[in-house]
Amino acid sequence: DADQDGNDDVYILDLMTDIDTQRVVTYRGPITSSTPAITTSLGSAKTNAYRSLEVGDWGESQSSISGACTDDDIFLLRSEGVDYSTGQTTNPGNDDNVSIIEFNCLTNLYPTQYQYGTNQVNTHTINMATVFSNDFDIGDMSGNGVTDAIVLNDGNLENVTYTTSSGVGVWAAP
Repeated sequence: DADQDGNDDVYILDLMTDIDTQRVVTYRGPITSSTPAITTSLGSAKTNAYRSLEVGDWGESQSSISGACTDDDIFLLRSEGVDYSTGQTTNPGNDDNVSIIEFNCLTNLYPTQYQYGTNQVNTHTINMATVFSNDFDIGDMSGNGVTDAIVLNDGNLENVTYTTSSGVGVWAAP
């Protein structure tokens, strides 16, 4: 229940059957056979592969037509590009960037597409300064409903890298 309305919401990080095109598919509750999908294309895995997804509030203030809204932003762990048909790295880099895609309270939608490196409005990137990670988590340490901590497991080293936020968009060095 990402938006705290009492209904389950479903977020899926998806690799299409062409084993290249990635997307996030969201179903906002209540879920029925006619619940529409909200799809955000993430582009080719050969450019950037997305490994993990979390949902939380980035902290920007937004309101809808009816007033304040619960802002469920998508946090994605982004890594180097991979050609899944061959298993080869196609765009070398570290597996440590967290991309944030903001929910729009006025339209009740996410952007239809996201492309890293385009300085797209309502998106953010946090470099966690570690070479390899398969997973991450976000948290609200202060209890105010806003994500203020991001934690990565550093590959197979049993180390943890984290960063905390003191305000919207203000993150400490990991």
